[in-house]
Amino acid sequence: SISFNYLGRLDAPLPSSAPFSLAEEPRGFDRHPQNPRSHPLLFSAAVFSDVLRLELSFSSLHFQPHTIQALLDAFSSAFSSILALQPGDLDLAPSDFPLANLDQKQLDKILNKVKQPHRKAADEHG
Repeated sequence: SISFNYLGRLDAPLPSSAPFSLAEEPRGFDRHPQNPRSHPLLFSAAVFSDVLRLELSFSSLHFQPHTIQALLDAFSSAFSSILALQPGDLDLAPSDFPLANLDQKQLDKILNKVKQPHRKAADEHG
């Protein structure tokens, strides 16, 4: 069993008067090593400073490190392929996002917003 936990955007600007900010130090363990895991594989993701960070923790009782490395290599390759897509490479429909409750007009509006950074980057790099 696998758990995917997307924590959202964690770098939303805090006012300069805020009494705290995000720490740069590692946060440490999410659970005590002797406590049982809820899932043998746990992906956690969040956005910090416009960068998606993905962490993977796994049970050494269920997986060998080389298996996890192969999984990470495959994930990295697939993610790189997704990032290399150009606008128009995918023909998406509202049925591709059944939980979003979107119609085609709403989906097109979102996709146009997503495509803008690609166009800008392409224009900047010739």
